[in-house]
Amino acid sequence: MSGELGLFDNFREVVFDPLQAFLIGSETRPGREADLETFLQKYAPNPLKKGTCGLTNAAGNAPLTLNDLFQDLGQDPRHMTLNNLVSISGDVRYLAPALVRDFIVEGLESNARYRDLINASLPSTLTVTSPWIQYLDANPQPIGEAERVPMSKITWGEKTVRITKKAIGLETTDEIVMACPLNLLGQYLAEVGIELSDTLFTNGVTCLINGDQAGGADTAAIIGVTTQNALVYKDLLRVFSRGARINVNYVNMLTNEEESNNILDMDVFKTQQGLGGTMINVDTKRVVPSNLRHRISEQFTDDQVMFFDTRAMNELVGRPVMIENERIIMRQINGTAVSIIQGFTTMKRAHRVIIDKSLAWSGNKFPSWMTPRT
Repeated sequence: MSGELGLFDNFREVVFDPLQAFLIGSETRPGREADLETFLQKYAPNPLKKGTCGLTNAAGNAPLTLNDLFQDLGQDPRHMTLNNLVSISGDVRYLAPALVRDFIVEGLESNARYRDLINASLPSTLTVTSPWIQYLDANPQPIGEAERVPMSKITWGEKTVRITKKAIGLETTDEIVMACPLNLLGQYLAEVGIELSDTLFTNGVTCLINGDQAGGADTAAIIGVTTQNALVYKDLLRVFSRGARINVNYVNMLTNEEESNNILDMDVFKTQQGLGGTMINVDTKRVVPSNLRHRISEQFTDDQVMFFDTRAMNELVGRPVMIENERIIMRQINGTAVSIIQGFTTMKRAHRVIIDKSLAWSGNKFPSWMTPRT
């Protein structure tokens, strides 16, 4: 039966407004991400059980699902349009923007390539003060009996990172709103989420290259190659070996498409190794990664390849995906803006390094901040 959940006239009070508050956050609690069904089941305040969260079905014996919600409305989402939904009496029409948001977030999550660039996604305010640490003379020294222990210095500092708003605008005609089934509209809106994900990926790669500070103070190291204009496996080994000495695992690789083809054409990557055997078998597991996570970005030139540690960067989220709507009556168009407030912050500068084969190794070696302490 429909109407048993009692959301016809209080959907906004019970679900929509609390969902917006949950996503936006407050001065004391940053916004968090949740799709509509997850919010219904875990975070929506339960009006029947004060002080508890999570709504249940009409029988009260299971968490509320979207199917339960549509059944309560007496609607079949397979044949329902946005126009059907907003035409229903009562404030349950606020379900429409919540569903639009769900479709977009589904696309964003399905293609979240930017997550491959980060160590963690952290809730954040708009401006973040992040620490940095520099070690000076941190090498253990031999001492004799009763000798004074030599002191090393660990310098602390802070840096400020500001996160920004990214947005995509959509225009939908009255015909789409009135005639397009929700499931078909959802496929189109999922593509919008994928485009937003691509934007975040591009921003993340930019941060890995340039750092999170202005003026080049946090840019990735750039080193050259043994023979200028020729990238060989030895040039890659140089990075892996240095990483092993400074406790950095360069297990992620970024190139553009052209350089990707060149690297993957190296025998070491395309030919099975070890056939015929060797006189001595060297265990390189602690130096050379057995697997490289490879992504392609056109922010690199044909001469460049970046390696980075998974700990190199975190995502800062000030506000998850939000939907804003407006009506342009004269053009019979509904305008929708999809936005997210987020950014990226780097950790240790040595976690990122770029090999540029247009440069010679002899004049472009590892910088001082990549010098091993032992």
